[in-house]
Parts: sequence; C-alpha cells; structure tokens
Amino acid sequence: MTDEQKKKQDTKAKTPKKQISAKKAAAEMSMEIPVYGVDGKESKKIELSKELFTSEASPKVIGQYIRVYLANQRQGNASTKLRSEVIGTTAKVYRQKGTGRARHGSKKANLFVGGGVTFGPKPKDFSLRMNKKQKRQALIYVLAMKLQEGAVAALADEVLSMKPKTKTVASMIKNMKMTDTKTLIVVPTMETRGLLLAARNLSQVKLIAATTINPYLILGNDKIVFVEKALEVMNTHFKTLK
Repeated sequence: MTDEQKKKQDTKAKTPKKQISAKKAAAEMSMEIPVYGVDGKESKKIELSKELFTSEASPKVIGQYIRVYLANQRQGNASTKLRSEVIGTTAKVYRQKGTGRARHGSKKANLFVGGGVTFGPKPKDFSLRMNKKQKRQALIYVLAMKLQEGAVAALADEVLSMKPKTKTVASMIKNMKMTDTKTLIVVPTMETRGLLLAARNLSQVKLIAATTINPYLILGNDKIVFVEKALEVMNTHFKTLK
C-alpha cells in the first residue's frame, strides 16, 4: 500500500468522527441566554425550554408556513364591473345604418370609456390552511435557529413597570448593543403600557404578544428579546398546540 492510499484511508476514517462531534455539539448546545435589566446591563442568565428551542424539523416546513402566511395577508377585494353592472343609459349610441361606423347598441359596452371591464378582477379568497402541528414545528425550528445564531436574549420583568420614556428604552437598547439591528421584543400581553408607549417611537424596535408570535416576524428581525414572563406564557400556550 502506497503512502497516498494510506492518507486517503486516514482522511476517510477521520471525517465521520468530525460529523459526530458536530452533531454532539449541536445537541449539547447551551440553552442559557443573558437577562438584561432596564439599564441594559446583564444581571443573570436563564435556561430556555428545550421543547420550544430545539428542533430537527425540515426547513421545508418554514417555506410552507411563509407561503401560507403571505397568502393569508391578501385581502382579495379588488373588483371591477361587468357591462351589466354599470349604471348608465340604455339608449342606442347612434343609428344603426348610414354612419359608416360599427353598430353598437349600448354605451355600457366594454369598448367604450366608462363601460364594463373585460376579464377584470373580482373578489377572491386567497387564503391557505396549515394545521396547528405544522405551525408549531415551524415556530420551534425558527426559534432554535435564532438561538444557534446567538440572536436570543431576555429582559427582566422589571421592564414591564418602567416609565413610558423613549430615552430609557433607547439607552437600554444601546447598552445591549442592538442599536443598528431590528429587534423584536416579546411581551406577555400588549397591555404593558409603559414599555409599549416607550418603544413605539423607535423604528428598529417592534413589540408583539407571546401568544401571537410567528415565524415570519422572527425571520424578519435580527434579534429576539423575550421578557421573562413572556417565556412562561409561551411555554403554557404552545404546549396546547401539540
């Protein structure tokens, strides 16, 4: 056996070990995320639920969810009138013979301005359906992907009782080093008036309730920040969708 053949055998024997170690590293990924206070400084770490932040679902589920979500945003209320629906005179446009022009019997014909529209749009339902289990799989897969990217953080519950000052939220985001990134803050409910009023003037910050979070919004933002209570609400809410 030559030296080149030995090298090839050694490389083949090493590649499976690397793949196994990568899988182990993904399985043993840390589920802890930092928790920030109102001042934007890290105060502690909390551990996330493995049921919501670890998944091996296929990326095809996400593609299917995005297609269904965008289709359901279409109103489909564009409508045009047929010649029978146009309001106008029923008198003959001009006499039948002797004008040298084509014969017409109504001004509401599609040929005339103000008449009916040929093959125009009518109200249509573009909505698609997706079962709850697939929606849950897509959400968990996207959350796990964001966690692997290091784009998930948390806020202490004291943020909910803060004063409604945009300056406070802006300094908090700045200390968290999220100034130039799109940030999605997940709150327990949208009734948290202090944080809601303080963050709505920041263009890069969006707020959403924990029960209405969806993969489309998660993919559209760079950082996902959960209030501690919002994580509890998510755990109880999405367990019912199994």
